[in-house]
Amino acid sequence: MKKSSILDQIRLTAFIVLAFAVFSFQPLSAQCNTPSGVVINVRPDAPLQFQFFPVSLLGVGRSDANLSAFQNFGIQITNTTGSDKDITLEVELTDGSTSMFERNLQVTMTIPNSPTPIFIGVPQLLNPRNLSYKKTGLTPQNPRISDAYIKKLKGGLPSGTFEFRISTSDYPTAPSYCKSIVIQVLAGATVDVIMPANGSTVSSLPQFQWSAVGGQKFKLTLAKLKPNQTQEDALNNSSQRAIIELGSTSYQTTAGGPTGGGGATLIENNLAWNPGLLDGEYCYRVTMVQRDPITGTQNLVNSNIANFTVSGSGGTINTSGLNTDEIIGLLTAAAKGVNIADLLKGYSAFSIEINGTAATVDELRTKLNDISASAKWSIKP
Repeated sequence: MKKSSILDQIRLTAFIVLAFAVFSFQPLSAQCNTPSGVVINVRPDAPLQFQFFPVSLLGVGRSDANLSAFQNFGIQITNTTGSDKDITLEVELTDGSTSMFERNLQVTMTIPNSPTPIFIGVPQLLNPRNLSYKKTGLTPQNPRISDAYIKKLKGGLPSGTFEFRISTSDYPTAPSYCKSIVIQVLAGATVDVIMPANGSTVSSLPQFQWSAVGGQKFKLTLAKLKPNQTQEDALNNSSQRAIIELGSTSYQTTAGGPTGGGGATLIENNLAWNPGLLDGEYCYRVTMVQRDPITGTQNLVNSNIANFTVSGSGGTINTSGLNTDEIIGLLTAAAKGVNIADLLKGYSAFSIEINGTAATVDELRTKLNDISASAKWSIKP
């Protein structure tokens, strides 16, 4: 593999592991000058904090990355000495103890005499082919990430401190260290389910709880497992699952199934409820939805999948495909004050007709919503 630039290598080896991590930028604010009087500053001069690692900062990843968002993040060079000056810049990237570069960036530039500062963003520094003000006749030394560090990145971006070490000099003197831009990687994004615990037995209206680092928006996917079915197959089958979107790390199921509200948004519900979950085996997963506020890109972080068993709900589905308890629950809710369960004790639902026409449970639900609360009810065998 040709390693002509750090960008090519990071695209192939580090995009996923770098994409989303909680970190902060801490530029060291003291300025430094070359002996000829060219002033070098890091911008901004106050710490920047992000919840996500903005891959566009390194110029890697999606082509639609909004690099303009980082127009004030990099090196500012000012030359008011009265004449144009040639200076050399060198940039090394370390993780605090190990150099990530096998070969550092080194470029010689001609800085015009002007009261207006020149700004060089970090993406340009890592891809000097697009760098302006290069000195005519001199070829920049492109940075190249080391093979040893490529192997380290395959295990995931380690937590700790990363540093852009910037060295400068008047050309042709060898550059010496000037200042650093420090990146602190605090933690990666994780989601861990807590309850129901994997393998537990719960009531028909379980509470779900999870812990998360790196996000505040979640999707809870709950699926009923069929015999000999894999967890992934159940969670990906829209006919046997429910999906709820939340802004918190817990969710309490409600009688009759999820309807949204209280900070929850119902995305999908194809599970049977009586009024809670029917007896059987279920699995669930929580997905954290991250959005980079700088690039607008989205990342999904999945938790582990946990199984649990609902026992003692009394809810069963007969061979006709109709849930008798669900239908009794609908009738009871509509016929306020009438004990439908006692009146239909011992009966099972095998078909639904409305005004002589076969109907579905949803059509029955709609019809019952239209019935006046003062309507009179009677049960005929």
